[in-house]
Amino acid sequence: MRSIRSAIEASRPWAGVVELIVSDNSPEVTREACQAELSSWPGKARYLGNATNIGLVGNLNQCVAHARGRYVLILHDDDYLLPSATRDILAATQRAADPHPVLLFGVEVVDGDGRIRRHQFFKREHDLTPPEALIRVLSDPSFVRAPGIVIRRDVFDTVGIFDQAAGNPNDFDMWLRIAARFGIRCHPATISAYCVHEGAETTRTFTAQTVRTNLDIFERAVALGALPLGLVRECEADWFCQFFLAGASRRLSVGDRQAASQIMCLFHLPEIRPLQFSRVCLLARLGMHLLVSVPGMLSMPVAQWLQYHGSWSTWLQRSGRLKFAGLAPDPAQTPETRCEQSASLAKQL
Repeated sequence: MRSIRSAIEASRPWAGVVELIVSDNSPEVTREACQAELSSWPGKARYLGNATNIGLVGNLNQCVAHARGRYVLILHDDDYLLPSATRDILAATQRAADPHPVLLFGVEVVDGDGRIRRHQFFKREHDLTPPEALIRVLSDPSFVRAPGIVIRRDVFDTVGIFDQAAGNPNDFDMWLRIAARFGIRCHPATISAYCVHEGAETTRTFTAQTVRTNLDIFERAVALGALPLGLVRECEADWFCQFFLAGASRRLSVGDRQAASQIMCLFHLPEIRPLQFSRVCLLARLGMHLLVSVPGMLSMPVAQWLQYHGSWSTWLQRSGRLKFAGLAPDPAQTPETRCEQSASLAKQL
């Protein structure tokens, strides 16, 4: 309900140009409760209550299919908009005569109680061409946070709907299709909060089956032919290294050493072993193994510090992609600067 309430409060001054669509079959939230929340909204609103469980992907596609506005923002029930969100989005979409079809804004990564773990944002507005954007999506699992991306509705006519066959990582599959076709415009404004807590679907993604599903998505990226095979493999190694380390760190931060150890074991899957991890990743992996092996009273504060003071994409400095480009990582550079350097390679391809 917090997501609906936040959308209403952020958008109330612009009720004439904003439409709210809710697709739901959650047993925790009744139709009456949702409609009661929407009753305070002065603009257009639609509640799509489903008699049967159509799943996450079904709900996403249903919202997109019923949307009538020019741009679409998808807000999951765990996430919420910040008060200035709609103002910032409209400013970005209305400022130019032909605004970019895909806009990526900053997000606050928060826990279940709304405490900010990390602020993920861009220092300035800049465009990523399709190869540049695809490199970012394929090498950083956290580059696109769902409540931070705003997509022109006709983009879905070109790239298709969310794929049920992609399972839980269906958004990753969608982002790479969008990035490869349209690129991304990055905006410095922060518009939403992305929630990570025990009840969130994100905390149940670290399984062998999900790993194999993500590997299949990388094969889809190879099939696109938008990047050289060697570069896709470099990005793939970076992506999985960050994915596993972030998951283990998250579990350690709440004192769950057993779950952290199980996540680190995913490095040993037969499908993962052939990946050529960078030396920086191997060192970080060794450090995480040591952290998992020590008592919780020691590992938990370190993991919490990692959670609140940076992301693994920052710590690892996207070393695999920089190595492919022949660039030495520079600790003094910002993530945005490193992106510009690595992206310069894509322009030459």
